[in-house]
Amino acid sequence: MNEEIYNLFKERDEELNEELFTSGFSLTLYGAFSSESEYYGKDIIETLYKITKAMGLDNFFNGYVRISGSRKLPSEGIPRTKTYFNEWFFKGKVSNRSKKVFICGPPSMCYYAPLAL
Repeated sequence: MNEEIYNLFKERDEELNEELFTSGFSLTLYGAFSSESEYYGKDIIETLYKITKAMGLDNFFNGYVRISGSRKLPSEGIPRTKTYFNEWFFKGKVSNRSKKVFICGPPSMCYYAPLAL
């Protein structure tokens, strides 16, 4: 299955995919949701995470998800945290080598993320 998915990507745009998979491109998602039912994009996020891990593209897509009030952290899928996305959290996670950082989230996240960069 992993090879099928890679070939599907490869067939769609040979040049783009070669650049994406070999250029060191990396996407890290920090998603904060108020509840499991409001974990928008969950299917896409979790599937992309599983595919990239299965294909050995560990640095291609990573992330952390925080769900308020979540009592139990799942052992599989994208890593989850109970820690707030604040300056302390981002300092340990966001690299100074990041070329572009897009921030979309609650006001506190939008405030603290740039401070850590």
